[in-house]
Amino acid sequence: MLLSNCLQRFVLPWILLGLLPSCGSVTRDQVAQSLASVYAKNSGATLASAANKDVMVQLFNWPFRQITSEIPALASIGYGQIHVSPPNLTIDSDQWWGRYQPVDYRVIAGPLGDQEEFRAMIQTAHTYGLKIVVDIVFNHTANENSPLPAQALALKKQYGALFSAQDYHPEFCITNYNDVGQLRNGRLCGGLGDRGLPDLNQASENVLKVQQDFLKMLLELGVDGFRFDAVKHMEPSYFKKLLSDEIRAKAFIFGEIIADASSYDRDLAPYIQETSMAFYDFPLRDTLQKAFGFGGSLASIVDAGNVSQRRALPWNRSVTFIMNHDIPNNDGFRSMILDPVDETLAYAFLLGRSEGVPYIFSDLGIKGGGGIREDRWAYAHRSPVLASMVSFHNAVHGTNMRVLEADACHVIFSRGDRGLVAINKCGSATNSFVKADFPSGDTYRELLQGREIKVQGPYLELNIPPRSALMFVK
Repeated sequence: MLLSNCLQRFVLPWILLGLLPSCGSVTRDQVAQSLASVYAKNSGATLASAANKDVMVQLFNWPFRQITSEIPALASIGYGQIHVSPPNLTIDSDQWWGRYQPVDYRVIAGPLGDQEEFRAMIQTAHTYGLKIVVDIVFNHTANENSPLPAQALALKKQYGALFSAQDYHPEFCITNYNDVGQLRNGRLCGGLGDRGLPDLNQASENVLKVQQDFLKMLLELGVDGFRFDAVKHMEPSYFKKLLSDEIRAKAFIFGEIIADASSYDRDLAPYIQETSMAFYDFPLRDTLQKAFGFGGSLASIVDAGNVSQRRALPWNRSVTFIMNHDIPNNDGFRSMILDPVDETLAYAFLLGRSEGVPYIFSDLGIKGGGGIREDRWAYAHRSPVLASMVSFHNAVHGTNMRVLEADACHVIFSRGDRGLVAINKCGSATNSFVKADFPSGDTYRELLQGREIKVQGPYLELNIPPRSALMFVK
C-alpha cells in the first residue's frame, strides 16, 4: 500500500528526517529501508543491552507466523517486548473482537495460529532477546449466540464442558458503570437486545483452576508476561488467588483499567492497593491529551504532583501509552485519538521520560483484515521516527530525569548526562537557554534530525521548531 495518508501522519518529523521527497511515492519497503539506515546511523551512540530494552509493542491481531517474521526487525530497532493478541480458542470469527470472546482455555488455536506456530514465535523472540506478553481475557466467555469453531465442539466431546452454570454470575447487563457491584458481576452488553458476554464467577474454584492452569501452560510454553483485559470487571481479591507466587515470579503482569483522575479512587485504587501488577497509565494518557489539546499546557505533563493528584500512576505500576487497539476500533473511545503530530510528540515524551514501561501500538491496517477500521497505525512500529525514539529510550535507560524548562508550549528535560528531550506543541519556534550539566567538550547527536552538537559551556541554546521534538543522546 502506498502511504497516501502520510501527510496526515508524523508529517514534520518525517520531513526533518528527509524521508518524504514525494509523499505518494513512499512505500512500506522504502520505510523499512529508511528505518534500517536511521538505526545504522545512530547505533554507535544508542545501542543498548537487551536488559535495557523494555519498550513494548502491541502487534494487534497479528498472526503468530507474521510476528515471527517481524522479530528480527523488531530486535534491530530496539524493542524489548511484544504484546500478542489472545491466543486461546475463541469464537468462529475472523473479526478482531472475536479474539475477546473466549471459548476454551485448554488449547492455543484460532485465526492467529496454532500451538506450534505460537511456540515457534516465542522461541524466535527469545533468540533475539525479546519477550512475549500475551493478552488474557478472563472476565467472561463467548456470547451464547456466537458461532463456535469445530475444535470447541471436539474438545467438549472429548474432555467435557469447561464451565457449568454455577461458574457464572446470574445474567444481567451492566447499565450503570458507576455501580461497582454491576461492574464486577454483570455482563458487558451491546444493546438492542444483546444478551452480552457471560460473566464468569471468580468465586468459583473451577474458574480459578481453569484460569491458573492456562497461565501455567503459557509459562511452560515460554511466555514472559500477561496483559489482563477488563480488570475492573473482576474482584481485586481474585488476583491475589489467581497470581500465585510461582506465576508472579515468572511473568511481567499488567492490566487494563480505563480510569482518569475523577474515577481513580473507585476504579483503580483498589487494584493498586490489593495487587502488585502494573496498569495501562490511563490517568497519564488523559493528562497528555488535555495538555496537547487546545488551551492545554505542556507544563502539566511534568508536574511533580501528577501522581498524588491522580493524574498519573506511580512509576513502578505504569505502562505508558497513547494508543491501544480499543481507541481506534470502538466508537466509544475514538474521542481519544490525537492529532497525528500530537501523537508523535506524545510518544517523544513517553519514550523520553524515565518512568513507566513505554508501549507502542501497531496493527496491520484495513488490508490486514479482522475489522480494523483505518490504516493510520498499519506497521506503525516501523516508523523511522519511532525507531529513533526507541533508540533514545534505550540509550538513556536508568538515568534520572530533570525538568529544565516547561510552559504551555514547550517542555525540556535532561536524562542525566546522556540525553535531553525538547518538545514544542505550538505553531511557532521557541528559543531557550538551559543548563543541562553536560560535560564541556562532549558531543551529542540529535536523533530526529541527525545533526550533532558539541558542548562548549554550561548552557545550551535550543531552537525547537514548531510542532516538533528534539532528542539528543551522548
